[in-house]
Amino acid sequence: MKLFKRLLAVALIGVMALTVLAGCTVDPDTVFESDTICQAYDNLTNKASDDGYSTGTYSRKLSSVAKAMYSAISGAYGFNNGEYSADCDKAAKAAFAKAVTDGKLPAGSTLYVGYLVTNPASYGSFDYKSVYTDSEYEMANTIGLYYNGSNGYLMIVAAYIPASK
Repeated sequence: MKLFKRLLAVALIGVMALTVLAGCTVDPDTVFESDTICQAYDNLTNKASDDGYSTGTYSRKLSSVAKAMYSAISGAYGFNNGEYSADCDKAAKAAFAKAVTDGKLPAGSTLYVGYLVTNPASYGSFDYKSVYTDSEYEMANTIGLYYNGSNGYLMIVAAYIPASK
């Protein structure tokens, strides 16, 4: 009986070691910063899926770029009833390009959709249809989200990010 217990203990230790060595880790780039961001991503992906559209995976790196794009829009030009002008569009695109130039995103990254939502997405009042029905949305493989809790604006960015080598 003692021999059986020892063999069982050794077998359990082996199973635990295999579990650890199997790489049961989570990519930190795919972890949501907040429940609000998680809910906004779920709302986007669920509604897109319901209408037959695919969606990209969430990325914290792209979300930090979404924050820079939001800052470029709000800092340089401000908001006009939640709409932004062509100048703001240029500022957002420049912020994305700077992230690629600075190495925050890999070379070859392409911005397809940058959309500023003017009401808190966590409340479910935004239908996201204008985002995922954009003609270029399907070319994106990655989604980044930035939520400004003080004013309720949500920046949604859909981009193609090449796989890292």
